[in-house]
Amino acid sequence: MRMYTDPKGEAYEQVIDLAIWNSECFVLRGGISADVVQGHYTSVLEALDPYLIKTIVIQGDNMDEFTQIRNTYRSYAFYTAGTYYFYRCCEESGNLLKQMANRLSDWIYPSLPEDLCFLKEGGGDYLYSVVHEHMYGIDVTEEDAIELMDRITGLFLEY
Repeated sequence: MRMYTDPKGEAYEQVIDLAIWNSECFVLRGGISADVVQGHYTSVLEALDPYLIKTIVIQGDNMDEFTQIRNTYRSYAFYTAGTYYFYRCCEESGNLLKQMANRLSDWIYPSLPEDLCFLKEGGGDYLYSVVHEHMYGIDVTEEDAIELMDRITGLFLEY
């Protein structure tokens, strides 16, 4: 279910809590070149490091690897070359996500790693963002969408 806009402030925090509860892990994308990692960006990766499960690097010229990863995870997260960081969903990692950003669209280079996506167990997105395309969504039923919009002020879903 697509979002009209990305939730911000209290709505962002509630959506992060919801995603942490309903997802196995979350993914952030970093750049390929070494000069990308600097300043605040580096401190974010360091803060999240205790929750790091794995890292996958997709080179721009390896389309077979890209296709295999995209098919494995069935996620909007994997759309270009880069370093993909997988983090464990737990209350502590969720609290860091809420401290580091005020909305999904904050997850963009150079300030932060890009495109926060939450993956369900077995693959597929629970919550996704492709910030440069202004695409945000959550995998809920129409019934759940109505309930969530009633409960979370500032969450607007297309159903």
